[in-house]
Amino acid sequence: MNSLRHWLVVRTHPQKEFDAERQIKDRGYDALCPYEEKWRRRHSRTNHKRPWKYPLFTRYVFAGVNHPWDWHDIRQNVDVVQYTIGSLTPVDVDYLQRLSHEGYNVRTDPHKAIKVGGEAKISDGSFQGHTVTIHTIVGKQAHVVVQMFNSYMPVQIPLAKLDPV
Repeated sequence: MNSLRHWLVVRTHPQKEFDAERQIKDRGYDALCPYEEKWRRRHSRTNHKRPWKYPLFTRYVFAGVNHPWDWHDIRQNVDVVQYTIGSLTPVDVDYLQRLSHEGYNVRTDPHKAIKVGGEAKISDGSFQGHTVTIHTIVGKQAHVVVQMFNSYMPVQIPLAKLDPV
């Protein structure tokens, strides 16, 4: 994607994020709709699961246009777009592109879980990359011990920032 473009935040109709992304691309512009892939059952009477895409930013898509006034073309010709909100900085665009290509669209193994006594790797924050042992889990927080300043300190880490080893 061309980083010299102007990037706009576009609001869509409910549950039409992927349609808006496709239609914006069909108009010749760049479009980003970062998503998270989760396992989902087809219906309540079956155990068969399949991966399903959920947009990370509900009702928002990001459009890369050649000129700032191209938002008129998107607004008038993409039927699932309600309006444009504003523009993004190059730092924001780089983050969204990384998020789209490597971030949340990687499926995790549903058979591996974070358990008390098990090991996990910290995926985000100041302790990123450390492997820790889970001592207790309270709500959505894991209580672990991390080595810092030549001593061991108890720390609470959100479960969302831990990956099972």
